[in-house]
Amino acid sequence: MQTKLGHSIEITHQLSSQAAQELARWIGCYTVIYNQKTMEADRVYKEWLEADKPESGKPLLNTQVAKLKQSFEFLSDIPSQIRRNAGAKWFEAMNAALVGLRNKPKVKAKHKKRNCYVTNELFDVQHIDDDRCLVQIKRSDKKEDHGRYLAGVVLPFPKEKAGKAFFLSRKGSRFWLSMAYDYSNEDLTQSEVEHITSTLTHKELEQAVVGIDLGINKQAVSSKGFVYHMPEDVQKSLLDVERKKSK
Repeated sequence: MQTKLGHSIEITHQLSSQAAQELARWIGCYTVIYNQKTMEADRVYKEWLEADKPESGKPLLNTQVAKLKQSFEFLSDIPSQIRRNAGAKWFEAMNAALVGLRNKPKVKAKHKKRNCYVTNELFDVQHIDDDRCLVQIKRSDKKEDHGRYLAGVVLPFPKEKAGKAFFLSRKGSRFWLSMAYDYSNEDLTQSEVEHITSTLTHKELEQAVVGIDLGINKQAVSSKGFVYHMPEDVQKSLLDVERKKSK
């Protein structure tokens, strides 16, 4: 069975000061666009509420092309893919809100963790071995920057399983990279598991088997040392969905 898993890793100590500064600009640009579109949508909705509107109807907001409230010249220095992705993700979030799947987009505060969505025009994935790959973040997709990278991050899955995009997150001076990857899970019967494990040595068994501890502070911790825990904003969104279902 083919499914998707995600892996998040802190990359703060793998970034040079120049790389950290550039990635912070990407995230800042992404946040500005997302916030401006959110504020513009709120303004249009407020005007609609205050106007003499028909009893049934909706504010005339084209979520796909909602424009920025003001001009930001520095945005032109940021890769176009980051600007495009900010608009696309805002549009996706607004559409999900309109059909009741989640709350409408909110302005992202500076003191909270912020992120940006990076698609594969801005990174390369290199093979290391059967269990690892190297994700190299490009400076840009321009010809003059070919082969020039801001950072390289080793992730625990092979190149062919890597996703086509990842999230960069920042809070204060700390940075994280999160990527989804393909995971193949072949279901075995109890007897098949017993047969396979009975033929392994103790060392081979330790390498082949992963134990998962389910907890409260962290949702799951593996015997390999990986922690699987949904971010607070995702958990809050899931709780909101459950409340809506109950209501």
